[in-house]
Amino acid sequence: MRLTLDHSNKMMIPIQQELDSLRIYLELESLRFQQKIDYSIDVDPNIQLEKAEIPPMMIQPFVENAIWHGLMPKQGDCVLKIEFRKFHNDLEIVIEDNGVGRAYCKEVATPKIKSSEGIKMTEKRMEALSTITGAQGNVKILDLEDEDGIALGTRVILHFSNLLK
Repeated sequence: MRLTLDHSNKMMIPIQQELDSLRIYLELESLRFQQKIDYSIDVDPNIQLEKAEIPPMMIQPFVENAIWHGLMPKQGDCVLKIEFRKFHNDLEIVIEDNGVGRAYCKEVATPKIKSSEGIKMTEKRMEALSTITGAQGNVKILDLEDEDGIALGTRVILHFSNLLK
């Protein structure tokens, strides 16, 4: 909680600090759900984690959605993968789960939720990022399905252009 409060007062934090905060959050959620979640965080070794900065709490809302809306309603193995990738000066963060999918959540699990506050918050932070650094950001949310249209999970891609120098 202290880490979240400290980060909330800052416009930008090193990626390493965001990773530390994310790992703590994932450990707590894993404990809460009796180790039901198998998660991994992979980071491109070319990213300078202490030097490169992003706005705080950019990733957590999507991870929270993946856990609460995608994985918790699921029976069987629950897998969450987070990847930080570098392409030239661009940073891409991918959050992927093998959960029940967004269509299931909209229709069955959580039909009362109209839109995600976390997504709105991220869009505002991306606007601020553009103003502060000139870097551009966008979010893509993809529904993963098999050939028969059966949900295989959700993939969120956060892309930041010209963020890494």
